[in-house]
Amino acid sequence: MAYTPQQNGVVDRKNRTIVEMAKAMLHKKGLPYYLWAEAVHTAVYLLNRCPTRALGDKTPFEAYSGRKAGLAHLKIFGCVCYVHIPSEVRQKLDAKSTKGIFVGHAIYEKGYRVYDPATKKILLSRDVVFDENAVWDWKQMSDKQGTVINHEECLYHNLTTNDRLTRGRSQHHCPPFGMYPTESYTSSYF
Repeated sequence: MAYTPQQNGVVDRKNRTIVEMAKAMLHKKGLPYYLWAEAVHTAVYLLNRCPTRALGDKTPFEAYSGRKAGLAHLKIFGCVCYVHIPSEVRQKLDAKSTKGIFVGHAIYEKGYRVYDPATKKILLSRDVVFDENAVWDWKQMSDKQGTVINHEECLYHNLTTNDRLTRGRSQHHCPPFGMYPTESYTSSYF
């Protein structure tokens, strides 16, 4: 029923937890509030990998998929990272990476979501090096131009290159999936 939150207490409390996590992540790293959708997505992603008593100390991910979630790929939200630009996309003297901010994990692929403040776009890539101790300097980088990655070339390169994912290292040798504009999306909590 409308306007009766007492009938939806469990869901309201979970939504409050998600929003509080997102606000805390944004505030801790000094990120702008227009990245709230990325913070909410990351909060849900993390909560799905935390054990809960309601499921007999299983994670929601484990209860849904029947397998344990790997945690080795988790990184600190809002940390500075560097996305590799494939040689097929860049010129000889261009930079080999672009600096960005880690804002989450890819939904349908194995990869990371990185916000590029220069282009105001989300990069989706597996080839990322993280500096988890660094904080983004908004004043220094706000006026620099970022490197633009052609989505069609990256997609073609991704489909024609063998997967050479190396385990146990923070840098992967796979081409980026491409560049997507920031979108507002919803993510469900199983």
